[in-house]
Order: sequence, then structure tokens, then C-alpha cells
Amino acid sequence: MKINTTATILISAMLITATTNSSVASPQNCETYQHKINRLQTLNARGGKAKQLQFRRQQINQYEAELYKCSNVQKIQILSNHNKNKAKTNRGKLRPNKTQNPQLQQLIKTCNYWINQNNQYPSWDNGNFRDTACRAADEKEDAINNPAAQIGPNVRTLNDCIKPNNVIDDDVNECMKGIKEASWKN
Repeated sequence: MKINTTATILISAMLITATTNSSVASPQNCETYQHKINRLQTLNARGGKAKQLQFRRQQINQYEAELYKCSNVQKIQILSNHNKNKAKTNRGKLRPNKTQNPQLQQLIKTCNYWINQNNQYPSWDNGNFRDTACRAADEKEDAINNPAAQIGPNVRTLNDCIKPNNVIDDDVNECMKGIKEASWKN
């Protein structure tokens, strides 16, 4: 009887070694490892001889290690197929830098750098960097070309708008923003 138990243990060990050395990770393999772990834990819960319990614990540890490897391989495969790296971005043309304004020159250089990066290595991130840099250059160019549009309403100080007895309310705030005249000062 002792020979059969030893032979069974050796055969089990060889089967474990053969199944754990497979390099292909599939959902079925991962599920198989989990089923084997559950079965061995159930057997250990029922009890048995100390050597049996120890051997089952070793098998559980091996299966848990393989399950961990298996699940990580699947995660890596899923992430590596992510569409973010295969972004479809349109190729942009470099912008001419004919301005005399040094700030606008630098913004256009930055815009052109990200256009170039996105053309060579199209990705979602490079497309966003390109769009942000070029938007900043466009806004600066608009500010230079239309200076009248950038001038805001007259801003007044608190002393110019404060009500008698040092009252500050919505009217005073509107007066300070230039929306309302300080009619209470007359």
C-alpha cells in the first residue's frame, strides 16, 4: 500500500511539472489552475496525513504561481493590443515662422516640433500635444493681429465703487468690473 502511495505521488509530481511548464497561457489553462487549487484546498480541508497535507500545500503553491504567471501573460497581451498605440492621426504640415514676435516664434517652433513628432510616431498622446501647442500659437497670433479684441472692460478700484458706509454688494462688484456705473457716488 505504501508503494502505491509513493508511486501516485511521483506520477502526480510529474504531471504537475508537465502542466506547469507549458508556456502558452490561455483562459482555459488559467481556469484549470484555479480548479486544481480549489480541489486541493477542499482535500486539505477534509484532513489527512501530515505528509499528504504538506504535499498538497506544495502543489497549491505551484499552481498559484502558475496561475499568477498565466493571468499576467493575459493582461500583458490585452494591453499590448490596445488601440491607443495605433491612433489614426492626420499628418500635419509644418507652419511657417515669419513673425518678429519672439513669443510667437517659440510657440510656432513648439507646434512644429509636435507636428513632426506626430507625423513620425503617430499616437493619441502626440496628437494631443500637437493640438495643444498649435492652439496656443493660434491664440497668440490672434492676440497680436487683433489687439482691440483683447482689451477688456474698464476695471475700477474699490475706492472708486464703494457705497457709503463702506457697503460692498453686487452693485459694487459690477462697478469694479466696469459693468455698472457708480451712481451712488454722485
